[in-house]
Amino acid sequence: ANSMMSKILRIVSVERGYDPRVFTLVAFGGAGPMHVCALAEELGIGHVIVPPSPGMFSALGLLTADLFHDYSRPVIRDAEEADPAELERLYREMEVDGAATLSQEGIPERHRSFQRTLDIRYRGQGFELSVDTRKPVTRSSIAESVKAFHVKHNEVYGYSAEEEPTEIVNAKLRVIG
Repeated sequence: ANSMMSKILRIVSVERGYDPRVFTLVAFGGAGPMHVCALAEELGIGHVIVPPSPGMFSALGLLTADLFHDYSRPVIRDAEEADPAELERLYREMEVDGAATLSQEGIPERHRSFQRTLDIRYRGQGFELSVDTRKPVTRSSIAESVKAFHVKHNEVYGYSAEEEPTEIVNAKLRVIG
């Protein structure tokens, strides 16, 4: 069991560019405290936390986490040619759908928020990265999102190619309540 948990911890840390030795490992679940010291030792983690009632974390999270729903609309346009009005229309449609869903779930308007993102990639690439975009969509906000894409691409993959054309693949909205 420890070897599988250790492998998973490596996937979510080392393989994503994080050094597990600079983090604190938190034990949760009914058996988490039985494994935490061995896992910390294997990964070189110097500190562990065993909270009171670690077996209750999942239930507590379920009770206290915000509800959210993700919406996505395909775009597939060169970022330079993307129509801000079309993107804004897509976001407004998703916001109406999301607000209706939260209303059905009994979430009052004052407890709702909307997070807009764009999936962007270099033209011809088979994968994209999500970056925040602001409201309303304008040429300027699209340009800011493309700049954020270049920064994120450099952080994730170690390079960016700002001279390469970019494509907007999806407009996405997370509705939170």
